[in-house]
Parts: sequence; C-alpha cells; structure tokens
Amino acid sequence: MYICTMAYLLHIETSSNCCSVALSKDADLIGVLEEVQPNTHAASLPLFIQQLLAENKLSSVDIAAVAVSIGPGSYTGLRVGLSLAKGFCMVNSIPLITISSLRMMAQGLKELYPSYIGDFVPLVDARRMEVYTAQYDKNVSEIKCEYAYVVQEEAWSESATQYLFAGSGAAKVQQFLGTRPNHQFDLSNNVNSARFLCKLAFEKFAKSDFSDLAYAEPLYLKEFGQN
Repeated sequence: MYICTMAYLLHIETSSNCCSVALSKDADLIGVLEEVQPNTHAASLPLFIQQLLAENKLSSVDIAAVAVSIGPGSYTGLRVGLSLAKGFCMVNSIPLITISSLRMMAQGLKELYPSYIGDFVPLVDARRMEVYTAQYDKNVSEIKCEYAYVVQEEAWSESATQYLFAGSGAAKVQQFLGTRPNHQFDLSNNVNSARFLCKLAFEKFAKSDFSDLAYAEPLYLKEFGQN
C-alpha cells in the first residue's frame, strides 16, 4: 500500500501546446509551472519538474506518485509526457496514475465554474472538422466516454441539456451551433493545465488505482496520419 497521511504528487500535462507541471499535497495544489509554446515539451518538462521541486524544497524521493494526462491530444506531446512520467516512476519505484485529458479539462471547468449545473463538454481540435470529445456531468462523472466526432450542424442541438463547451475545439463547434440558450462556450482555452489533475489524481491514489508502467499508452483515438 502507498497510502500515507500526506502524499506529494507530481502532475504532468502535455496533451496540448501547454507544457504544464504541477505539484500537490494530497489533492491540494501547492505549485504549478507552465508555458504555452509548441514543440518545446521535451526541453521544458524536465526543467519545470526540477524547478518546481526545488522551489518547494523537495526532491524526487519525496514524490509518492506521478499523474499524467494521456490524451487525446498532441501525438508528440503525449509521448513526451508519458515517457518522462514512466521514467520518473521507474527510477523512484513509485506508481503511475493516468487520466484522460478530456476528464482533466472537465475538472478544470468544474473548478472554474463551480456553480454550473449542466454538463461539461471538453473539445480537442482534430483534423479538418473533427474534434475529440466526451461528456461529463456537474460532478465530472462520465456520461459519454472519449470519441472522435465530425462536427455537424445538428450536433448537441436537439437536446434540452445545458452544455458548457471548452478547449481547442470549442470555436469550431460554436461555428455550427451558433447562439442557443442552453449552450455556453469558454473560448479562453485555459483548461489544459496540470493543476486540474490534482483532485482526480488523488482520488485514484487513495484507491491505489494505478496504471501498469510497462503497458500504459497514450489515448490517441486515431493513429497518427489517419484521416
């Protein structure tokens, strides 16, 4: 058993152009470092981890587990993030926690809009008119699991459910849906952050719900180059 009265968890998010690292004590965020810059994850991620640990007077041996978002999202970013997370876990003999990037984004919406009572629909921009998406209720419980979807005008339009859309694919969806009373959009694109892994990761940590280091893989939904 890995459970103790206090656990420091390291969190990694690289599924988008945002390279983000967070540190939590149990479920509580105590530090985050991030930058929005494409193609810098491999160089920035190790430096962010080192800096974040140093700022909080911790070393790698103090970390009880590593949580990483596994997609869907950037193919390269996901590979970089998961590879580093696995390496950190192997060297320090600690468990790996994997979390869907879309669920992380939904958790971000819950934290940013705590009084919202509808459903959260995180959207990752994919090729052409396609998005990767899922649907979660106000408690971030899964209603629809991750899937690839070609956006159409009737998408989400026949339901009376209140939806809050966000993420890199939100603007694409808004073009089709327009203004509807039960649709709300957050176009700030600020839900791809390791800070939103903290609560989800600690829930898994407390249940010893860990991923197999040898077999954990990114959640691509589609293979690279597939139309």
